[in-house]
Amino acid sequence: MHGHHDHTMNCENLLNSHSRPSLSLSGPSPPLALTYPLPSSNPLSMSCFTQEFDAVSGPLEFYMGHKKIIATNCDRVDPDRTVYRLTLKKPWIFNNIHVSNAIERLINFLPSLKAIYPQWFLPSIVILKKQKFGWNEEFETEKRMYRYLKPLQGAFIPYFYGEAFYDGSPAFVLSEIRGERLYDSTARPENDDDFLDILEAKLEEAFKGLTKYGVIHGDPTLHNIFEVDDRIMITDLEQAELGSKIWEGNPNNGSVRSLMWDFQACRGGTNFILESNKREMMEMMEYTATNHSNRF
Repeated sequence: MHGHHDHTMNCENLLNSHSRPSLSLSGPSPPLALTYPLPSSNPLSMSCFTQEFDAVSGPLEFYMGHKKIIATNCDRVDPDRTVYRLTLKKPWIFNNIHVSNAIERLINFLPSLKAIYPQWFLPSIVILKKQKFGWNEEFETEKRMYRYLKPLQGAFIPYFYGEAFYDGSPAFVLSEIRGERLYDSTARPENDDDFLDILEAKLEEAFKGLTKYGVIHGDPTLHNIFEVDDRIMITDLEQAELGSKIWEGNPNNGSVRSLMWDFQACRGGTNFILESNKREMMEMMEYTATNHSNRF
Protein backbone atom coordinates (compact mmCIF):
# COMPACT_ATOMS: atom_id res chain seq x y z
CA MET A 1 0.00 0.00 0.00
CA HIS A 2 2.87 2.33 0.85
CA GLY A 3 4.55 1.60 -2.48
CA HIS A 4 1.37 2.49 -4.37
CA HIS A 5 1.14 5.76 -2.44
CA ASP A 6 4.75 6.61 -3.37
CA HIS A 7 3.98 5.85 -7.03
CA THR A 8 0.91 8.09 -6.89
CA MET A 9 2.85 11.00 -5.40
CA ASN A 10 5.71 10.59 -7.91
CA CYS A 11 3.28 10.50 -10.83
CA GLU A 12 1.51 13.66 -9.62
CA ASN A 13 4.84 15.46 -9.21
CA LEU A 14 6.01 14.43 -12.68
CA LEU A 15 2.85 15.59 -14.42
CA ASN A 16 2.80 18.86 -12.49
CA SER A 17 6.47 19.70 -13.06
CA HIS A 18 6.80 18.86 -16.77
CA SER A 19 4.88 20.33 -19.65
CA ARG A 20 3.06 17.93 -21.95
CA PRO A 21 3.12 18.19 -25.72
CA SER A 22 0.61 20.85 -26.76
CA LEU A 23 -1.77 18.37 -28.38
CA SER A 24 -5.02 19.01 -26.51
CA LEU A 25 -7.20 22.09 -26.44
CA SER A 26 -8.90 21.01 -23.24
CA GLY A 27 -9.06 23.34 -20.25
CA PRO A 28 -7.65 22.85 -16.76
CA SER A 29 -9.03 20.35 -14.30
CA PRO A 30 -11.69 21.60 -11.87
CA PRO A 31 -10.43 22.44 -8.40
CA LEU A 32 -10.96 19.87 -5.68
CA ALA A 33 -14.33 20.21 -4.03
CA LEU A 34 -14.37 22.17 -0.79
CA THR A 35 -17.72 21.83 0.94
CA TYR A 36 -18.86 24.76 3.06
CA PRO A 37 -22.00 25.01 5.22
CA LEU A 38 -24.69 25.43 2.59
CA PRO A 39 -28.26 26.53 3.41
CA SER A 40 -30.86 24.31 1.80
CA SER A 41 -34.38 25.28 0.84
CA ASN A 42 -35.36 21.71 0.02
CA PRO A 43 -37.85 20.46 2.65
CA LEU A 44 -36.50 16.94 2.24
CA SER A 45 -33.11 17.90 3.62
CA MET A 46 -32.17 16.25 6.90
CA SER A 47 -30.81 19.57 8.15
CA CYS A 48 -30.56 23.18 7.06
CA PHE A 49 -26.78 22.98 6.75
CA THR A 50 -24.38 20.38 5.46
CA GLN A 51 -20.72 19.86 6.21
CA GLU A 52 -18.46 16.97 5.35
CA PHE A 53 -16.66 15.70 8.41
CA ASP A 54 -16.26 12.10 7.26
CA ALA A 55 -13.71 11.54 4.52
CA VAL A 56 -14.50 7.86 3.97
CA SER A 57 -18.30 7.54 4.05
CA GLY A 58 -21.56 9.46 3.80
CA PRO A 59 -25.26 9.29 4.72
CA LEU A 60 -27.18 6.10 4.01
CA GLU A 61 -30.22 7.70 2.40
CA PHE A 62 -31.06 9.98 -0.49
CA TYR A 63 -34.16 11.22 -2.28
CA MET A 64 -35.25 10.89 -5.88
CA GLY A 65 -38.25 13.16 -6.18
CA HIS A 66 -40.19 12.58 -2.96
CA LYS A 67 -39.08 8.97 -2.59
CA LYS A 68 -36.54 8.16 0.09
CA ILE A 69 -34.08 5.45 -0.93
CA ILE A 70 -32.11 3.71 1.80
CA ALA A 71 -28.67 2.15 1.53
CA THR A 72 -26.99 -0.41 3.76
CA ASN A 73 -23.47 0.86 3.10
CA CYS A 74 -21.76 3.97 1.77
CA ASP A 75 -18.12 4.48 0.79
CA ARG A 76 -16.56 7.67 -0.44
CA VAL A 77 -14.93 6.81 -3.76
CA ASP A 78 -12.22 9.46 -3.47
CA PRO A 79 -11.40 11.59 -0.40
CA ASP A 80 -10.88 14.61 -2.68
CA ARG A 81 -14.19 14.30 -4.53
CA THR A 82 -17.83 14.33 -3.47
CA VAL A 83 -18.53 10.96 -5.09
CA TYR A 84 -20.00 8.04 -3.12
CA ARG A 85 -20.70 4.36 -3.73
CA LEU A 86 -23.93 3.20 -2.07
CA THR A 87 -25.20 -0.35 -1.64
CA LEU A 88 -28.99 -0.14 -1.70
CA LYS A 89 -31.40 -1.90 0.60
CA LYS A 90 -33.63 -3.88 -1.75
CA PRO A 91 -36.03 -6.77 -1.08
CA TRP A 92 -34.62 -10.14 -2.14
CA ILE A 93 -37.51 -10.60 -4.57
CA PHE A 94 -35.93 -7.99 -6.88
CA ASN A 95 -32.97 -10.32 -7.41
CA ASN A 96 -35.26 -12.89 -9.01
CA ILE A 97 -34.70 -12.94 -12.76
CA HIS A 98 -38.42 -13.42 -13.51
CA VAL A 99 -39.35 -10.45 -11.33
CA SER A 100 -36.67 -8.31 -12.98
CA ASN A 101 -37.95 -9.22 -16.44
CA ALA A 102 -41.53 -8.47 -15.41
CA ILE A 103 -40.52 -5.06 -14.06
CA GLU A 104 -38.63 -4.29 -17.27
CA ARG A 105 -41.69 -5.13 -19.37
CA LEU A 106 -43.85 -3.06 -17.05
CA ILE A 107 -41.67 0.03 -17.37
CA ASN A 108 -41.70 -0.28 -21.16
CA PHE A 109 -45.50 -0.19 -20.98
CA LEU A 110 -45.74 2.46 -18.21
CA PRO A 111 -42.50 4.51 -18.17
CA SER A 112 -44.00 6.90 -15.58
CA LEU A 113 -43.55 4.14 -12.97
CA LYS A 114 -39.83 4.87 -12.99
CA ALA A 115 -40.45 8.30 -11.48
CA ILE A 116 -43.01 6.99 -8.98
CA TYR A 117 -40.98 4.00 -7.77
CA PRO A 118 -37.34 4.77 -8.65
CA GLN A 119 -36.01 2.21 -6.16
CA TRP A 120 -37.52 -0.58 -8.26
CA PHE A 121 -35.31 0.22 -11.21
CA LEU A 122 -31.97 1.04 -9.63
CA PRO A 123 -29.19 -1.57 -9.45
CA SER A 124 -28.04 -2.79 -6.04
CA ILE A 125 -24.97 -0.52 -6.18
CA VAL A 126 -25.12 3.08 -7.41
CA ILE A 127 -22.74 6.03 -7.54
CA LEU A 128 -23.92 9.37 -6.17
CA LYS A 129 -22.06 12.43 -7.36
CA LYS A 130 -22.85 15.53 -5.33
CA GLN A 131 -22.81 18.99 -6.83
CA LYS A 132 -19.62 20.84 -5.91
CA PHE A 133 -20.00 24.06 -3.99
CA GLY A 134 -20.33 26.94 -6.45
CA TRP A 135 -20.45 24.65 -9.49
CA ASN A 136 -24.12 25.16 -10.41
CA GLU A 137 -23.45 25.78 -14.10
CA GLU A 138 -21.11 22.80 -14.39
CA PHE A 139 -23.69 20.59 -12.65
CA GLU A 140 -26.34 21.60 -15.19
CA THR A 141 -23.88 21.06 -18.05
CA GLU A 142 -23.09 17.53 -16.89
CA LYS A 143 -26.78 16.73 -16.52
CA ARG A 144 -27.51 17.90 -20.08
CA MET A 145 -24.56 15.98 -21.47
CA TYR A 146 -25.57 12.68 -19.85
CA ARG A 147 -29.06 13.01 -21.27
CA TYR A 148 -27.81 14.07 -24.70
CA LEU A 149 -25.34 11.17 -24.79
CA LYS A 150 -27.90 8.57 -23.70
CA PRO A 151 -27.01 6.25 -26.64
CA LEU A 152 -23.45 6.02 -25.24
CA GLN A 153 -24.53 5.17 -21.68
CA GLY A 154 -23.23 1.79 -20.58
CA ALA A 155 -20.73 1.72 -23.45
CA PHE A 156 -18.45 4.74 -23.08
CA ILE A 157 -20.05 6.65 -20.19
CA PRO A 158 -21.93 5.50 -17.06
CA TYR A 159 -25.69 5.03 -17.01
CA PHE A 160 -27.45 8.16 -15.78
CA TYR A 161 -30.40 7.19 -13.57
CA GLY A 162 -31.54 10.70 -12.73
CA GLU A 163 -31.19 13.50 -10.21
CA ALA A 164 -31.29 13.11 -6.45
CA PHE A 165 -30.94 15.07 -3.23
CA TYR A 166 -28.15 13.75 -1.02
CA ASP A 167 -26.56 15.05 2.15
CA GLY A 168 -28.08 18.50 1.67
CA SER A 169 -27.01 18.89 -1.97
CA PRO A 170 -28.26 18.11 -5.48
CA ALA A 171 -26.65 14.98 -6.92
CA PHE A 172 -26.63 12.58 -9.86
CA VAL A 173 -27.31 8.86 -9.59
CA LEU A 174 -24.96 6.95 -11.89
CA SER A 175 -24.03 3.35 -12.53
CA GLU A 176 -20.89 1.92 -10.97
CA ILE A 177 -17.95 1.46 -13.33
CA ARG A 178 -16.36 -1.92 -12.69
CA GLY A 179 -12.93 -1.07 -13.98
CA GLU A 180 -9.68 0.67 -13.12
CA ARG A 181 -8.77 4.33 -13.50
CA LEU A 182 -5.91 4.84 -15.92
CA TYR A 183 -4.16 6.77 -13.17
CA ASP A 184 -4.18 3.67 -10.96
CA SER A 185 -3.23 1.28 -13.74
CA THR A 186 0.04 3.15 -14.40
CA ALA A 187 1.53 1.04 -11.58
CA ARG A 188 0.96 -2.20 -13.52
CA PRO A 189 4.06 -3.81 -15.07
CA GLU A 190 2.92 -4.08 -18.72
CA ASN A 191 4.78 -1.59 -20.87
CA ASP A 192 5.16 -3.29 -24.23
CA ASP A 193 4.24 -1.62 -27.50
CA ASP A 194 1.29 -3.97 -28.11
CA PHE A 195 -0.28 -3.02 -24.79
CA LEU A 196 0.16 0.70 -25.48
CA ASP A 197 -1.24 0.33 -29.01
CA ILE A 198 -4.32 -1.47 -27.65
CA LEU A 199 -4.83 1.18 -24.97
CA GLU A 200 -4.56 3.97 -27.53
CA ALA A 201 -7.08 2.20 -29.78
CA LYS A 202 -9.53 1.92 -26.86
CA LEU A 203 -9.11 5.60 -26.02
CA GLU A 204 -9.63 6.55 -29.65
CA GLU A 205 -12.80 4.46 -29.88
CA ALA A 206 -14.30 6.12 -26.78
CA PHE A 207 -13.41 9.68 -27.76
CA LYS A 208 -14.63 9.06 -31.31
CA GLY A 209 -17.93 8.06 -29.70
CA LEU A 210 -18.16 11.51 -28.09
CA THR A 211 -17.08 13.18 -31.33
CA LYS A 212 -19.84 11.40 -33.26
CA TYR A 213 -22.31 13.44 -31.19
CA GLY A 214 -20.24 16.61 -31.42
CA VAL A 215 -19.25 16.57 -27.73
CA ILE A 216 -15.81 17.82 -26.66
CA HIS A 217 -14.93 16.38 -23.24
CA GLY A 218 -12.99 19.41 -22.05
CA ASP A 219 -11.20 17.84 -19.07
CA PRO A 220 -9.50 14.55 -19.97
CA THR A 221 -7.20 13.29 -17.21
CA LEU A 222 -5.98 9.88 -16.07
CA HIS A 223 -8.30 10.29 -13.06
CA ASN A 224 -11.56 10.32 -15.02
CA ILE A 225 -10.80 7.67 -17.65
CA PHE A 226 -11.49 4.01 -16.77
CA GLU A 227 -10.31 0.83 -18.46
CA VAL A 228 -13.15 -1.70 -18.41
CA ASP A 229 -12.20 -5.01 -20.03
CA ASP A 230 -12.24 -4.37 -23.79
CA ARG A 231 -13.14 -0.69 -23.72
CA ILE A 232 -12.63 2.72 -22.12
CA MET A 233 -15.30 4.57 -20.13
CA ILE A 234 -15.22 8.33 -19.60
CA THR A 235 -16.58 10.27 -16.62
CA ASP A 236 -16.75 13.89 -15.41
CA LEU A 237 -18.65 15.81 -18.08
CA GLU A 238 -18.82 19.13 -16.18
CA GLN A 239 -16.70 20.96 -18.74
CA ALA A 240 -17.98 19.21 -21.85
CA GLU A 241 -19.32 21.32 -24.69
CA LEU A 242 -20.75 20.89 -28.16
CA GLY A 243 -18.32 21.26 -31.05
CA SER A 244 -17.16 19.63 -34.25
CA LYS A 245 -18.18 16.12 -35.30
CA ILE A 246 -15.05 15.78 -37.45
CA TRP A 247 -12.30 13.66 -35.87
CA GLU A 248 -9.32 15.17 -37.67
CA GLY A 249 -8.14 18.26 -35.81
CA ASN A 250 -10.71 17.67 -33.06
CA PRO A 251 -9.72 18.47 -29.43
CA ASN A 252 -10.84 14.92 -28.55
CA ASN A 253 -8.23 13.61 -30.99
CA GLY A 254 -5.56 15.64 -29.23
CA SER A 255 -6.85 14.41 -25.87
CA VAL A 256 -6.08 10.80 -26.82
CA ARG A 257 -2.45 11.66 -27.53
CA SER A 258 -2.20 13.82 -24.42
CA LEU A 259 -3.58 11.00 -22.25
CA MET A 260 -1.16 8.50 -23.77
CA TRP A 261 1.73 10.85 -23.04
CA ASP A 262 0.59 11.29 -19.42
CA PHE A 263 0.14 7.53 -19.04
CA GLN A 264 3.63 6.76 -20.31
CA ALA A 265 5.13 9.61 -18.28
CA CYS A 266 3.65 8.13 -15.10
CA ARG A 267 5.09 4.73 -15.99
CA GLY A 268 8.44 5.76 -17.40
CA GLY A 269 9.12 8.69 -15.10
CA THR A 270 11.83 11.23 -15.85
CA ASN A 271 13.55 8.99 -18.42
CA PHE A 272 10.44 8.92 -20.62
CA ILE A 273 9.98 12.68 -20.32
CA LEU A 274 13.61 13.41 -21.22
CA GLU A 275 13.49 11.04 -24.20
CA SER A 276 10.19 12.53 -25.33
CA ASN A 277 11.57 16.07 -25.13
CA LYS A 278 14.70 14.97 -26.99
CA ARG A 279 12.66 13.44 -29.83
CA GLU A 280 10.48 16.55 -30.05
CA MET A 281 13.58 18.77 -30.24
CA MET A 282 15.15 16.59 -32.95
CA GLU A 283 11.95 16.67 -35.01
CA MET A 284 11.82 20.44 -34.68
CA MET A 285 15.44 20.78 -35.79
CA GLU A 286 14.84 18.51 -38.80
CA TYR A 287 11.73 20.49 -39.74
CA THR A 288 13.64 23.78 -39.48
CA ALA A 289 16.55 22.43 -41.54
CA THR A 290 14.19 21.13 -44.25
CA ASN A 291 12.39 24.47 -44.53
CA HIS A 292 15.69 26.33 -44.65
CA SER A 293 17.06 24.14 -47.48
CA ASN A 294 13.82 24.49 -49.47
CA ARG A 295 14.24 28.26 -49.48
CA PHE A 296 17.49 27.92 -51.37
